[in-house]
Formats: sequence, structure tokens, C-alpha cells
Amino acid sequence: MKYFSSLILLFVTLVTISSCKQSEVTEKSSAKTIVSGKIINRDVYPEYMTVTVNVQDFRGADIIYVDSIKADGTFRVEFDLFIIQDIAFHPIVGSFLARPGDSIYIDIDFENIGYVDFSGDFAKANQDYHKYVNSNYALDYYIRGRNTVDAFYLF
Repeated sequence: MKYFSSLILLFVTLVTISSCKQSEVTEKSSAKTIVSGKIINRDVYPEYMTVTVNVQDFRGADIIYVDSIKADGTFRVEFDLFIIQDIAFHPIVGSFLARPGDSIYIDIDFENIGYVDFSGDFAKANQDYHKYVNSNYALDYYIRGRNTVDAFYLF
């Protein structure tokens, strides 16, 4: 009898183990997001020598990426992104939308600070987003001369 109950217990254990699904461990990996572009009429604000991209991680902490603006006005920033996010960008732009793996190109004209053109991935969404933000927020800053820094932090 003892042998029979041990056999039943073994059988029940095997059935239970075989019926359990193995959990599959998957790790969501990031994809490189590339933001590049060109600033024209750089001589209007020559003190701006860098672009800054600010990405929030899952804890809400800011990760800041900086690239120098080259002599021809070009810049390029690469960062890992896990989800669709709005990304802070300075100078001029304020923020834009990015998805993991996007390649976004931004043209900025320092002579006409209202001109920002997006192309590449998610371009239409970013054009609409930028247009909406600029049309619904008042621009309230004081220019203390041509070389002021405050004029570019519009958002």
C-alpha cells in the first residue's frame, strides 16, 4: 500500500509539472535612435556651440546627451530608447517625439527661430506636434541684447 501511494504521489507530481507552462524570460532590448540635423545662419547666435537632447529613463531621471555643432552647422546625437517618448531638445525646438530605432533629421534656421523642419522617421507627427506647441503657447521672454541665452529656451 505504501508503494502504491508513493506511485500515485509521483504520478500527480509529474502531471502537475508537465502541465505547468514554462515561463519564457524575454528582455525588451533598446534600439538606437538617431537625431541629426543642420543649423543654418549660425552666425546669428555664435555662442550656441552644442545641441542638447534630454531623455527620461523609466525612473524619471534625466539622461542628457550633448553634441557640438560643427563648423558647417551639422550635429548628430545617438541614444537608446525603449518606448515612444517626447524628447527635450535645445536650442529652439523644445521637444519632439521619438520611437525606438527612429532616425530623425532636424533643420533649424537661427535667423528665423520659428523655422524648424523635421524629416526622416516620424516627420509628419513631429511637424504637427511642433506646430501645435508653437501655436498654443505664448512666447514670453526678455531679450537682453542679441547674445541672450534665454531667447532659445522657449518651452
